[in-house]
Amino acid sequence: MTIKTDNDEAFFYQYQEGILPESQRAEVEKFLSLHPELAEEMMLYDSNLKMPQQQEVFEGKEELIRELMRRDIEVARLKKGYSVKGGGSKKEYVTSSGSSTK
Repeated sequence: MTIKTDNDEAFFYQYQEGILPESQRAEVEKFLSLHPELAEEMMLYDSNLKMPQQQEVFEGKEELIRELMRRDIEVARLKKGYSVKGGGSKKEYVTSSGSSTK
């Protein structure tokens, strides 16, 4: 079988997996030298093969996201020169100079 642009993916897969016979490996390399735009595609294909097939489950992901958002908000407030103490009706806005407002 000869490698062409309509069947290159099968060759790329076999090449990356190391199951392509040596004579056809040389054919793939020659094909890529004639079609350098496909060399990048083959590298992307290779990186996709190495990606985990299952997505990892992380317990507490939502809580971590909320905590990161709280910290981002706190950092933004500090950059603007104030912080917040307390919560609800007892929330106080404290400026970096130390003055407080409710």
